[in-house]
Amino acid sequence: MKKILSIAKKLIFIRLLFHIVYSVAIASLPYIIKHMIDGVSEAHSAETALKHVALFALMIAVGMAAQYISQKHSWKAEYRIFTELRGKYFSTVMSYPKSRFDVNQIGDYISKIENDVAAAAECAEYVMEIIEYALSLVTYAVFLFLLDYKLALIIYAVTALTLFLPRLTAAGLAKRKNNLLRATGRYLSKLNDYMRGFYSTTDRTKTGVVRRHGRELAALEESRLKYGVFKTFVNVFNGSVMYLIDIVSFAAIALFLAAGTITVGAATATIAYIREFAAPLRGVVDSVSAMKSVSSAARNVAAEAYENISAPPCVRRINCIEVKNAAKTFGDFTTPPISCTIRSGRNYLVQGVNGSGKSTLLKMLAKAVIPDMGQIVIDGVDLQEYDISQAVAYVPQDDHIFAESFHDNITWFDSYDAKEQERVERHYRGIMSLSLKEQEDCSRLSGGEKQQLGLLRALLGEESVILLDEPFSAMSPELELEYTKRLLAMTDKTVVMVSHNKSSEYAELFDEVIEIGQRMSAETDKIGILF
Repeated sequence: MKKILSIAKKLIFIRLLFHIVYSVAIASLPYIIKHMIDGVSEAHSAETALKHVALFALMIAVGMAAQYISQKHSWKAEYRIFTELRGKYFSTVMSYPKSRFDVNQIGDYISKIENDVAAAAECAEYVMEIIEYALSLVTYAVFLFLLDYKLALIIYAVTALTLFLPRLTAAGLAKRKNNLLRATGRYLSKLNDYMRGFYSTTDRTKTGVVRRHGRELAALEESRLKYGVFKTFVNVFNGSVMYLIDIVSFAAIALFLAAGTITVGAATATIAYIREFAAPLRGVVDSVSAMKSVSSAARNVAAEAYENISAPPCVRRINCIEVKNAAKTFGDFTTPPISCTIRSGRNYLVQGVNGSGKSTLLKMLAKAVIPDMGQIVIDGVDLQEYDISQAVAYVPQDDHIFAESFHDNITWFDSYDAKEQERVERHYRGIMSLSLKEQEDCSRLSGGEKQQLGLLRALLGEESVILLDEPFSAMSPELELEYTKRLLAMTDKTVVMVSHNKSSEYAELFDEVIEIGQRMSAETDKIGILF
């Protein structure tokens, strides 16, 4: 929590400073009323009354001005916390290794950016409210003590008992809040999945999708309902106990008046202070309960946002990659162990039957997945020991295209300069469609145009190794051939490409063909690899 509060510490200081001014100004009003009642009744002076009225109005004006400044800086602090924490969390997630990023669903990350960061900001706000309420309580306690110390001590004693209330309900509220956050993350992940499947649905299959969405939505709203009902109980429970202060205080005032130990003005002011005293006290109780309900999510998202991701040494160029019996397990299925050698400056075509591990090979080379057995070595060192993001470009089958312009997509939002972009475009200008470059929302491109853009985007970087998984599956055979020729003509790149094109003419374009298939070895009686 200290890390979150430190984001806007100057704004928070100004907020608290002017809240003190506000509290003192408003807390002085019952005290002014007391002196006005007692003073006017004794002196019967209109001048005395007018002075008290003027002072009363002045304190209200000072209080309202201070409250405006305090709340204005409260909003500024919230803006600063949201901006810093969301930006930091997103930046940290973007620095994850691919294998770590895939541990969670995208919906989980979106939920954390939207809901958990909001919970962290809520938690910070609750801490500020607790401090403000505590400052108000101290201010009112001082004025109450100045009126009558005996009454003040009685009220203090009853008030102290109520401060233990949040402990009775905090654990249950926190549990239901965390359940709601998890349910929200699951729902967003499922919703993203269902919406992405829109274009594959038919009038018949939409019914099933809508029904499944209804089930996930019901689970989310059930969690929200449980949280809301329990929170209502907590609010009512805490509020009902607050009336204990009113009852005890009212009884004490009645007894003191009957005994003649306090004046009418003092009794009137005390009643006013009790009402003012109860508001921040109730605020402390409610804010403590609310803070505890979101503190776990706040701690977790702050820890993740400010996590120090230790990156391994960065390698910019690779001379040789050795794949030694590497395999990956997915549930009950394990890919056949793969062995091959990839040397700089050569181009490789990867072919094989479905399920033989072609796409998995590329993912292991890109560190998108980590092999469960075997090893991948680059220039004599295990692949996992290096950061290869500046040496290897990976274009998967479903390469993501942003709903942005051609320029923003191909340059990754101006990550590369104009000269590099012009170099790549010039190389492919003869076959690149005009509609591709003029597109302002590239998510609307055809499948073939998206593949063209994905390839151009990969080539724009300085990575020396390009991994391509079925990069031309949505293109015509003529366009596939033309793109392949131009791609392989770039002598500064090492290309490893998966393709289902079985023609010998196509295979001859590459330096080597890695044919992945399954066979039983007579010597080892294990699955082997054919090259």
